[in-house]
Amino acid sequence: MIEFLPAPEAVLAFKTTGTLNGDDYDLILARLNGQLETQPRIGIVAEMVDFHGVTPEAFWKDLKFGVERMGQWNRFPRCALVTDAHWLKGLAGFWDPILPGIEMKTFPPGETAQAIAWAADV
Repeated sequence: MIEFLPAPEAVLAFKTTGTLNGDDYDLILARLNGQLETQPRIGIVAEMVDFHGVTPEAFWKDLKFGVERMGQWNRFPRCALVTDAHWLKGLAGFWDPILPGIEMKTFPPGETAQAIAWAADV
């Protein structure tokens, strides 16, 4: 399930619980693409506290979006992950030095407002 969180115009903030499916990912992409029409750079905040993974369809859509936007990754300079899951923290730590021009940071549960403030500094 996806719930969009209040955030500045230059931030896409959402909370996902359970398993992220293709329909959920379509909602995220629709919101993100709308913001990209008016914002040159967007910070991303994903609150994933009771998160159980993604379906193959959602994974494919994410991969496809990443490849299509490969030359535009600088438009997403900060990505924050609010989670208590060790595997998600490890994943963020793995991708942070690999993704060019994107800074990733994790925040503990309860610090979503701090994550949004950090991601807004784009």
